[in-house]
Amino acid sequence: MLATMKRVRFEIGLLSAQAFNHGSGWTFQPIPGIKLPKSSTQWSEANVYFQLEFKCLDAITDIDSFANRFQEAIYSYFATNCGTIKMKSKPVEHINRDIRRLKTKLRNLKSLAQIDTQFNNEIRMLSKQIRAILKTNKILKNDNNNISSQLKKNFWKTCNNIFSNSTLQSPHLSIEAATNFFKNTLNASDRTTFRIPNWINSLPAPSFQGNLDPPSYKEITTVIRRSKAMASPCPLDQISIIALKRCPIIRTYLHKLLSYDIYCDRNKL
Repeated sequence: MLATMKRVRFEIGLLSAQAFNHGSGWTFQPIPGIKLPKSSTQWSEANVYFQLEFKCLDAITDIDSFANRFQEAIYSYFATNCGTIKMKSKPVEHINRDIRRLKTKLRNLKSLAQIDTQFNNEIRMLSKQIRAILKTNKILKNDNNNISSQLKKNFWKTCNNIFSNSTLQSPHLSIEAATNFFKNTLNASDRTTFRIPNWINSLPAPSFQGNLDPPSYKEITTVIRRSKAMASPCPLDQISIIALKRCPIIRTYLHKLLSYDIYCDRNKL
């Protein structure tokens, strides 16, 4: 059962990679999250809507068009009828300056509280605010130490800091071979099959034959049922696992996409 679940997850990942395989000029941008229905009646209405909406997918044979229409229909329905979630804003700057100002105010209030106890509530609220800012500051410091965050802020500077301290190793290829390799890679089309150059060590043969049979509807349903409902959806499509759990018709067309179209497309590789 575990092997089956891993295989279905691999197929879903392969679907995502092929469905959003745009040209090199595309830049992936996260989209706002969507709210979901609260009642069983609303979920039933959504399932009926998708039954009618997905009929147009039956005539589509191109996997990219199928996957894009499939994703857009789900996102548009919930975004229109349930609304979207506002994206969180970035933390405020000059946190250290605010902390010093608030701590000075807190000391003054504590001095006044020795004479009049009416300042106690304000002291508690101000102390809570200071703790919240300190917690945010700690998160920012941890974020600055994270390599992924550093790469997003300044990619080349981070690479220079990482590789300048690493042990120098001679490459297994010449500059001319590397130049030709990357030129050919950049000039290749998106559908070109990757050819491993001779200076890259080949992988060993697999120890056992992989299962290339398409996953059944039961296998897909089992994986969805066992997935955690609170898992965060991908920020590029915002399709929650809850929608797959509550709308059977979505699972049906997901099975159609995985079990037929994706394998027809594989034969073209």
